[in-house]
Amino acid sequence: MWQNLPSEGVKHILSAKSHQGKRQFLLDGKVRKRDKINGIFNTILFEPDDLKIVKEGPEKRRRFLNQEISGFRPEYHYILRDYEKILNQRNSLLKSIHYEPSLITTLDVWDEQLIQTGVRLMNHRIRYLHRLNREANNLHQILSLGKETLSLSYLNNIIDSLEELSEIKKLYKKRLESSREEEISRGATIYGPHVDDMIIQINGKDARRYGSQGQQRSAAISLKLSQIEIYYDNTGEYPVVLLDDIFSELDEHRRKSILSLLNKTQAFITCTEDILNDGEVSQENRHVIEIVQGQAQVINNN
Repeated sequence: MWQNLPSEGVKHILSAKSHQGKRQFLLDGKVRKRDKINGIFNTILFEPDDLKIVKEGPEKRRRFLNQEISGFRPEYHYILRDYEKILNQRNSLLKSIHYEPSLITTLDVWDEQLIQTGVRLMNHRIRYLHRLNREANNLHQILSLGKETLSLSYLNNIIDSLEELSEIKKLYKKRLESSREEEISRGATIYGPHVDDMIIQINGKDARRYGSQGQQRSAAISLKLSQIEIYYDNTGEYPVVLLDDIFSELDEHRRKSILSLLNKTQAFITCTEDILNDGEVSQENRHVIEIVQGQAQVINNN
């Protein structure tokens, strides 16, 4: 069970339980959907799977963007949900048109809804990436001792550059109109934020293709932990940071840099060795719990 005291002074109790094989979230004792607790208990989680943000395909990076933006912009979650509903309806219509061409007259209505909602999604992502690019690069330079620059860019199949952003609705409509025949043939929508990507570069080279394992790990850590300051600027509070096996394969400098960053937050760290004895975390601010054969015991509670 988790407890949080927001800046307004209102106390909430957040808990999770398993019910019929599914996870349920409870806010003040009442079951709530996950999107209803966004902003109540802000957390940043790093786990080994986060390396996939850098190493795998666009879907992983879109999911990262969607999760992080929704964390402090609850309205983004609803925009995304609406977009996905419209997209699914439009795709169903495209499939139907293939067999019943007269239905094409109804496509313009769905195009307009797709454009309106899609543009809102893209605007959120672009604004967020502008800030993330700065914060992630700052952290990555600290981790790499200034030897590497991390840069993020938004890859979109509607506009070729951010200079065209003011014309995005017109360009979006033009793309949909020009691809209509192909979309009907495929039964799927080709253009829009559902196929966007975030390009991650280290020293100007694609981190996914050319980054070493160590560089990719540092980039993933920079992407996740740079959220700390972004959350604070948007909510006025630092998030709780959850780190699962973040320190494996990291050298002493990177470990110390991360621990120093965490001093301003409340953090829960899981690891196979005690990494808190290097002086970066004061004795009074740390609590060490050891788990042996499934049993937890406090071994340091200064």
